[in-house]
Amino acid sequence: MHNCKLTRNVLLDHALGEIPPAQTTELLAELDGCAACQAEYAALRNTLRVSRQALRSATPPEEFWQGYRARLRDKLEHQQEDLKQPSSAAHSMRLPVISRLWNGLGKLVTTSVRVPVSAALAIVLLVGILAFSVLSRSRDQADVAQSTAQSTPIANIPAQTIQVPVIEERVVTRVVYVERKARRANAPGSTRRADLTANIRAGSDASGKTAMSLVGFKPTDQVKLTVIKGSYQDEN
Repeated sequence: MHNCKLTRNVLLDHALGEIPPAQTTELLAELDGCAACQAEYAALRNTLRVSRQALRSATPPEEFWQGYRARLRDKLEHQQEDLKQPSSAAHSMRLPVISRLWNGLGKLVTTSVRVPVSAALAIVLLVGILAFSVLSRSRDQADVAQSTAQSTPIANIPAQTIQVPVIEERVVTRVVYVERKARRANAPGSTRRADLTANIRAGSDASGKTAMSLVGFKPTDQVKLTVIKGSYQDEN
């Protein structure tokens, strides 16, 4: 499947002849099926052709370099003569550090080669083209990475329910039957009282007299005491 962004990233390498022949054949086959890529490739080739022509036209002849070497040699000789003079050296040492650096930079600029204007424009144009191609390539790569990330489907993770055992407390009710104590009638004391009452009744029946019994006796709530005073003489 043809991808314009990926194809445009290789156009500059193909125009500069930096890709192998096998990849060149594949790239040309993709360009045949995309009009936008063909137009961009043609514009890129025209720009490179104009840049090469400007560089060729701005290249100075051999005489320019010969004259440049002579001028550079004269400048260096004059500088050496200036350094040999003690007065100029002492004067330069008395100057501040910033002034000495500024003077050194000025001498370096004056000794440089004066390149023709056309050559300078061609160099600036070529540098601008290369910078634009690098920036567009990085931007296209970022767009491709973003589109790839967006087109990648997110895997649907099924929800899984895990049952955790819960300990439930269970209340067990147990009914216990306990034998009750025997009634008081079955107690030993009550048995003895019943036997005593029976004996008293039997004795009264044999003598013909009513036997004394405390059954049904209820003591009074109030206690009455009678005190009788007397002396030992009353006994005589």
